[in-house]
Formats: sequence, structure tokens, C-alpha cells
Amino acid sequence: AMAQVAKDLGKTADYNILIEKSQYFKNIYNPDTKFMTAKSLSGKWERGGYREGDKWSYNWTSTHDIQGLINLAGGKDEFVNQLDTCFLTGKYFHDNEPPLHNAYLYAYAGQPWKTQEVVRNILELDYNNQPGGLSGNDDLGALSAWYVFSSMGFFPVCPGRPEYVFGSPIFKKVTISTEGGNPLVIKAKNISKENKYIQSVRLNGTAYKNLWISHQDLISGGTLEFEIGNKPLIQEIEYKYLPLSETKTKADFLIKKWELSKSKVGANEPFEITTTIKNEGNSAGSVPLTIMVNGKPRETKWFLVDGKVTAEEKVSLRLYAPGNYKIGIKGEIPQNIEVMADKKATFIYENLTLPIPSIAKVNSAVNFK
Repeated sequence: AMAQVAKDLGKTADYNILIEKSQYFKNIYNPDTKFMTAKSLSGKWERGGYREGDKWSYNWTSTHDIQGLINLAGGKDEFVNQLDTCFLTGKYFHDNEPPLHNAYLYAYAGQPWKTQEVVRNILELDYNNQPGGLSGNDDLGALSAWYVFSSMGFFPVCPGRPEYVFGSPIFKKVTISTEGGNPLVIKAKNISKENKYIQSVRLNGTAYKNLWISHQDLISGGTLEFEIGNKPLIQEIEYKYLPLSETKTKADFLIKKWELSKSKVGANEPFEITTTIKNEGNSAGSVPLTIMVNGKPRETKWFLVDGKVTAEEKVSLRLYAPGNYKIGIKGEIPQNIEVMADKKATFIYENLTLPIPSIAKVNSAVNFK
């Protein structure tokens, strides 16, 4: 937001500094855990470091660059899977206000129907018209503002960016007065408890494909119409209709080469798989390397590679049972490695003594030395 103010004021030098710093969140993204993680001065990952929240509260707070977060996660599917885990396993706390925008992030990944479902659930479960009807402390009206915006059908995800991402309205009609005198009328057809999914949007009678609406369109007045149904409208959505992000492109990875550090190893002897990865995209992103052993996945490691950078990454592996193995990276031609058996210990008996009398009873104990 500060960068945009500097830009509008014509302070180009300040804008360049601030917009660069706005990308520093990528420096604390840990691809192994897929969370923003504290770092020591030496660059070592640290435990903890969160205040008034946890890793789930703060992982997606870079609202100006959700596409950048999608790239860090490893793409849309990984991003959505992590959001699903947050909402479906009780990791989301609406009263902890930093993640108030999280429900709307599905739209950035091209799955607005999940935003509509989660938003409606929050509206129904976290608010009521009884004493204690707010789920937490309404700091500066944040929880109430979320309800007002979301109940109309949209929410301002990114401070400083004049746009509102669509959710799931709960009122049949809302009228907003504007300074220009032309009111904005918001209509929602067929809404009910079961009908929560947007089927179509029209602005002043014209089909509207964007998953967001600009502040200028709202204050210009007119009619914004939602048609709501009880089934999600699952479809591929073109990138140009998604909400805006500072990052405009995806990460694009190419495995240039990979190799084994050894062709023969002993049982339990470590060896390395070295992979050269090129990110041909302009944005940093995470890439998975799945290690295959005899055609089956053994483990997956994630690596963060900056845009337009070629990186060399290493994965250490051990095998135990003797034999010949085919080791590889998923999608690449495997290579052979032999695990050699350990030398067996050999024992020689030099002397055997039977300290028994010349006559012994049947079943009597005999000690061998």
C-alpha cells in the first residue's frame, strides 16, 4: 500500500524501494514445511516466532501478492490443498483477525466456489444476533466490517488495492448511496441456506466474468446482480478474470540434469542425488523432487528457486537391502545403483572342552567351553 502511495505521488525512487521490500516475505518461506518460518541472523530456520497466532494465522498475510504465494506453495493445487487443510481441520479461527481474508483466497487459485462455501459457513456459524454474537474482540470494527462486506457479496482482500473479491451474499437486496447520487443496488436471486453458490454475475445488465469488482464500479452506482444456486459452478477460469496480484506469472521449472554421487554403495551407506533445476519463470516458486526407487515414490523434497535462476539441489538417500536398484527423479530416466552386502563375520573354533565325567546320568546338564 505504501508503494502505491509513493507511485501516485510520483516518488519513483521510494516506490522502487518499497515495492522491492514488499517481496521480502519470500525470504522467510520454508519450502520443507510450506509455512512462513522465523529465521536466525545466520539464516537458520527457528521454531516459534509467532505472536497472537500461529503459522496458519500468518501464512497468507501477503495479500498484495497471492499469486506469489501460490508459486511458493508449488502451484494452485498445493495452495488449495493447504487452504482446505486449514478450514477442514479446525486451523482457522475467525476471531483471530489476521486471517480474515483467507476464505477469499480460493478465488485467486481459480476455485471461487470454495470461497463461496467457506464464506457462507463463517457468516452462519461465527455470527448471531444474540449477546456475544461476535466470535471475538471487534478490534476497530474488523469483525463487524467483515460481516457487512461479506453479507453483501464481496470483501476488500488487499489494503491499498481498490478491488473487492466476490463471496456469497445473504441479502436479497442491498442499496448503497454514493457520492455521485446514483445508488448501487445489489440483488441476489434465489438465495437460501442451501443456495450459496454464484451461478452468474451481471453489472448493469451485462455479464460480468471477473471474480472481483473495482471500487470505481461500485461508487459509480447501478445494479449488481448475483444469481445463486445450490450447486457449485465448477469450471476452468481464465487467468485474466482472477483477482489481481503483484506477481503476474507462474514459476516454470525445467530439470536440466541429475546424477547419482555413487554407482555402488554398502548397505546403509549414504549417497546423494544432485539435481540442476532452472526456473524459467520471472517469479520465485517451489518445485517438488520426488525420488523414485524401482519405480515407486520413496520421498518428496521441495526446493525454492528464484525466478530466472538455475539452482543445484541435493537429496541424501540410504538403501539397506543388498541388490540392484533403479533410482530416479519422477518424470526422468532412472539410473542404476548397486547396494553391496556387508562382509559376513567368520568364526573358527580352536578348542572344545566337554567337562563331564566319564559316566553321566541321562538328561544331566552338560556345559560346553
